[in-house]
Amino acid sequence: MTADTDQQGRSEPDGEVHLWNQWRSHQCGQSRARLAAQHSPFALRLARRQARRIEHGDAHLSDLEQTAHMALLEAIERFDHNRAVPFEAFAKKRIKGALADQCSKLSERADIRQQQKALRARRVADLAKQHKEANADNDLAALRDLVMDLAIGLMLEDEANGDAYVDTAPSASSYPSAYHNARWHELTHHLADAVRHLPDQAASVIRRHYHELISFAEIADELGLTKGRISQIHRAALKELSLSLERRGHHKTGSGSRF
Repeated sequence: MTADTDQQGRSEPDGEVHLWNQWRSHQCGQSRARLAAQHSPFALRLARRQARRIEHGDAHLSDLEQTAHMALLEAIERFDHNRAVPFEAFAKKRIKGALADQCSKLSERADIRQQQKALRARRVADLAKQHKEANADNDLAALRDLVMDLAIGLMLEDEANGDAYVDTAPSASSYPSAYHNARWHELTHHLADAVRHLPDQAASVIRRHYHELISFAEIADELGLTKGRISQIHRAALKELSLSLERRGHHKTGSGSRF
């Protein structure tokens, strides 16, 4: 393999000086793509090294590799080849910075998922107990109401975190069809409007719990109420939201379907 020498006397891989000159002189997209391909292994090595440093890094490797690739392209855009700095030395700082930011986001997402998981577990236990007491002689009715409340909870979380920051509702690929996907989001938007029509205290409990991931115990401390009272307010709010969905279903279809 031959090597080119730039104006600063640096030895560069075969043809790279020509590619940089083409990119800088003509903003040639093909030259940029070839530069990116040439330095891609370097960026991927940095991504894999970062993945080894974090817990469950293998699960996030594709995200880190994508981040490294985007930072590499940005470095190509900003690099001045006429300066006495090798490109990979220039790009390394930018790529590592982008990877550190991405790892911070991944860690934050993992923390939020864990918090959501714990809140959901407590919520299920609380609702199951309430439904069991309300339907002491009808286990099927208790289960039906519990499933309805859990579905409403997922939609409330989806409405609060619809920016993909946290995985809450089923992914689009899990819906039986595009119709069901659209239907889920339509109901989600309807619930957001229904929450705005709840009494102030009930709306506050719903927003604090589902949007801000605040536990019933913490909400109770903030409002000067008992945890049991917050659970009652929460259950009443879910009942009203369920009725709102029923009324909407009757209005749209004229049937008795709850959806």
